[in-house]
Amino acid sequence: MKKALFFLIISILCVTLVLLEASRVGAGNENVLEIGKAPFKTETASQQSVEQSENTGTDTQEEEPAVLPSAEPEATPQPTQKPSPSPDLNTYDDTIASVYSHTDGSDEARLNNIRLALQKIDGIKIMPGETFSFNENVGPTTEKEGYKTAQIYNDRGRYPNDEVFELGGGVNQVASTLYCASLYGVLEPVERYPHYFWLTGDGYLKRGRDAYVCNNGENETKDLKIKNSFSNPVMIKAWLDDGSDKLYVEILGTNPDHLSAEPYYETISHYLSGFPSVCCTYETRNFRNVKDINGQLRTDDLNFDYDGDGNPDYDMYHWHESDYVWS
Repeated sequence: MKKALFFLIISILCVTLVLLEASRVGAGNENVLEIGKAPFKTETASQQSVEQSENTGTDTQEEEPAVLPSAEPEATPQPTQKPSPSPDLNTYDDTIASVYSHTDGSDEARLNNIRLALQKIDGIKIMPGETFSFNENVGPTTEKEGYKTAQIYNDRGRYPNDEVFELGGGVNQVASTLYCASLYGVLEPVERYPHYFWLTGDGYLKRGRDAYVCNNGENETKDLKIKNSFSNPVMIKAWLDDGSDKLYVEILGTNPDHLSAEPYYETISHYLSGFPSVCCTYETRNFRNVKDINGQLRTDDLNFDYDGDGNPDYDMYHWHESDYVWS
C-alpha cells in the first residue's frame, strides 16, 4: 500500500515538472507556430520595393516625395507702348513737291556730270531736324570722281552766254532744281548762293530759285544746305529723263498738315552797270508763302547774309544790255 502511494506521488511530481518546463519554453518564444503552417513574415515598404525590383530586373531608386509648385504671384499688367514708326514704313507715300528744269542744249559732258550728281542725291533720306549738305553728298567735282569739263555760268564770263568751261559743269543745275523743290516742299534753306547771271529762258529757273555750288577742290567752296523741319523723314528722288530733256527732283514724305508753298521774289531795283560790260543788274528779295490745311498763311524770308555783316543780302543778277527787254 505504501509502495503504491509512493509511485503515485513520484508520477505526479514528474508530470508537474514536465508542465513547468513547457510553460517556461513557451514564455521565451512567443512566435511558436502550429506544425504544418507556413511561417508569417512581416516586411517593410522599402523591403517590398527592393524585392519587386529584383524580380523585374530593374534598378529602382527610392522615390522622392512629390513637391507641388508654389503659386506664383499674378503678373501686374503693364501699359503697352505705341511702337515708333519705322522710317521706311509708309513715310514716303506723299509727293510733297515735284519740279523740273530743262536740259536741252546740254552736250554729253554736261549730261554726264548731271547724271553723276543726280545719282549721289537720289534716295537720300533727311531725318527730322537734320540738315542736308549738297557738297557732302555729291563730293568734289573732280576728274577722279568721273566729272568732265563742261560749260558753267559764273562771274568769269563777260556775258551770261559766254562759254566758260570747268570740271563739273552742269552740277549747279542739279543743285538749283533741288533747291527749288525744297522751296515748294516747305523745307528750310540753311545755306544758299545765287548765280552771278540771271539764267534766262526755259533752260533754268526763275530768279531766287537757283543755287550756285562750288566744290572743285580749290579754295572756293560754296554749299547748298537744306534742313528738314517736318516731324517725319523725307526722301529726295532725282533723275534725268533723256526723252523729254528734263531734270526732275521730288521731295517725298508725309505732309499731315497739308502744307503748300509758293516762292516769289520782289525786285528792289534794276540798273545799268559798266562791269564787266554794259549790263543790267537786278537786285531782288526772295520770300515764300506757306499755307496749311486751314488756309492759315505765313511768309518765310529767304534772304541770306552772304557777307556775314549780320544783315540780309539780296540777290544780284546780271545780264547784258543786248539781252535785256525793258518792260
